Amino acid sequence: MVWKIFKEPLFLMGILTIFFMLTVSIFYSLFTEPPQPLKSILVYNENGQLIGKHPLPPSEEYLLGTDSQGVSMVYKIIQGAKYTIGFAIIVALLRMILSLLASIAFSTSLRKLRPTLKSFSDSFTYAPSALVVYIILSPVVVIYSWAFTGPEKVLLTFTCLTLIALPTLTFIISEEVTEIGKHEFITSARSLGSSRVQILWRHVVPFLLPRLFILFAQQIVQVLLLFAHLGILGLFIGGTNLIVEDSSLEMGNQPEMISSSLSYEWAGLIAAARDVINIYPWMIYPPVIALTLTILAMIFIVEGLKSAFLDKKPFTIKRRAVNQTKDQGDPINHESFEFLNDNQKIM
Repeated sequence: MVWKIFKEPLFLMGILTIFFMLTVSIFYSLFTEPPQPLKSILVYNENGQLIGKHPLPPSEEYLLGTDSQGVSMVYKIIQGAKYTIGFAIIVALLRMILSLLASIAFSTSLRKLRPTLKSFSDSFTYAPSALVVYIILSPVVVIYSWAFTGPEKVLLTFTCLTLIALPTLTFIISEEVTEIGKHEFITSARSLGSSRVQILWRHVVPFLLPRLFILFAQQIVQVLLLFAHLGILGLFIGGTNLIVEDSSLEMGNQPEMISSSLSYEWAGLIAAARDVINIYPWMIYPPVIALTLTILAMIFIVEGLKSAFLDKKPFTIKRRAVNQTKDQGDPINHESFEFLNDNQKIM
């Protein structure tokens, strides 16, 4: 049954795109040295004449331009691919593992608490996840970033991103487990003396596994969208790097602190460039396009999984049934009925 997914063109397109991004990013980081800090943000030609200042627009030398520190946007996009996709996969995997364990508990021993779980999950369904995560993480990642170490920031970020979707996802999987438990083969296995562990492992899990694959891919899409929303709000998922921009060469300007993404994660690149979108648009367009293509590839994977496991063909158009007016026979009238006597006739 698993091999059916490799016959789906949408799934192959999506998985090959994600695999290509991760492979290029990993090997690029292995064979490419990180850029050295610039001594000056001013750019001179071979004759020593001033030709510009970083960030530079796209050109033959810099295909996507540079940032304010002279780092090529191509380098940042490729380096950030493995962190963006890797972070999303890790968060989605943590969500699935914890939700699966919790849903099994709520479907068996904690069945009486399911109404409470439903009410709790409904509140998270309508609450804006990006705002809730931003309120929790902004004191740690943005405001008081200097007071926390890198591992502490990453641990708190992963914890918050995982727990924000846990109630809703737990209720969804719990409903799936409950519906599977209503099948006749589960009742037959229970009547034959199978324990709860045997029923879960031999009957529920194989029946639930295709649905879990689809939910896992959907969670990756949701995490990537959450990254994009947090980037617009100015939150750096991969950590914050404070850089002192030396602009003292310009009259009247003082050195200022610039926040940048420590891991070049795409949402962090969006957050770093959102304030200069009108001045240096090439700094924000590459991470937005890269994140959009990744989300689109994951949507292809989701549709391919649905087509393989649930027999839901994507992009199908259901034709409406056309009422045929021909060959319908004569209309029904009073003469069409035959009465037993004249007293039963209705005039």
